Amino acid sequence: MNDSNSTNDNSDIWIIDDRTKGIFFVVFCCIVSAAVAFLGIIFNVLNIAAFVKMGFQETTNMTLLALSVSDLCGLLTLEWMFLCFNPPFLEARLPLVLFEVQYITGGYPHMCFSRITGFLTAYVTFERCLCITRPLVVKRVLTPSRTLFIIVGIYLFMIASVARAFEVNPLQWKFFAPDNTTKLGIVYSNARDEVEAILLVTNNSFGYIAFGIVSLCTAILVSRLKANQKWRIKSISGDHAKLVTFRDKRMVRIVLTISMMFITLSFPFTIVFLMTTAYPQFGSWGKYSNLFYTCAACVTFLEIMNSSFTFFIYYSMSSKFRQTANLLWTIRGEIRDSKFQELRAGYKG
Repeated sequence: MNDSNSTNDNSDIWIIDDRTKGIFFVVFCCIVSAAVAFLGIIFNVLNIAAFVKMGFQETTNMTLLALSVSDLCGLLTLEWMFLCFNPPFLEARLPLVLFEVQYITGGYPHMCFSRITGFLTAYVTFERCLCITRPLVVKRVLTPSRTLFIIVGIYLFMIASVARAFEVNPLQWKFFAPDNTTKLGIVYSNARDEVEAILLVTNNSFGYIAFGIVSLCTAILVSRLKANQKWRIKSISGDHAKLVTFRDKRMVRIVLTISMMFITLSFPFTIVFLMTTAYPQFGSWGKYSNLFYTCAACVTFLEIMNSSFTFFIYYSMSSKFRQTANLLWTIRGEIRDSKFQELRAGYKG
């Protein structure tokens, strides 16, 4: 019977052995994904600096700043997780149970910031949608103070949604008799399985809700902008009509690029985790667990791309952002040259 099961497992093309999964993780996660995430951290720091410099007269700038902060924090947590899986770091003999430490200090914080990114994307898409469908109402309703309240509310709500995970997975020093060592790891509580099952369902639901809101608002936005554009072409003559349609097209490009990038790069993530619910064997403890982890690594890379390349969208489509970013780059160059001249003068002296 055992030989028969072994033969069936070996003939199953969807089963990935541990060695193959390990090599894939080292190359794809610890090298490729980590490198892209590092670039994303730099780009999001530039985003934050540019939006702060631009000011917050427009509520959209506040939301995009909060989105950049969330993306930055999400990428930082991923970098920490990739570091914990890096072979040289694993062999450093640190007093840490790395899998357990990264699970609670990297995994749950990353999930939290991913949900924040999703809902902030949903909010900025909804805000733009409202600007088109109710242009006279939006500025009265979505004031800067209310926008700040909504942003802070999203952050606090999502942080609260994962807070119980830290309660049932406390980090404590543990003694390992075989190695005669004491390491920092998780001391699992009795309520852990129940709490984490609830957290998994609720946080996955948050992801699906954000995805649905972005998709719906994007569809409405496209439909209304096309309708408004046709009406304006008929109602306004001459060069002014061309100016209006150009402005509409530019707004469509900015909003749709952000939302469509989120939809496109989040859709595979949604499918993978829906499959774990529909087919438990395709899960972290199922028969196809290695396939699940491999797919999870691939969709995480798509998430990294979504969080890393918004800088290029803003830079290429917003003249104000481009001018601000260029100004910051010029100031940085002047400061660098000034310090170099000071060091050179001090060396000569």
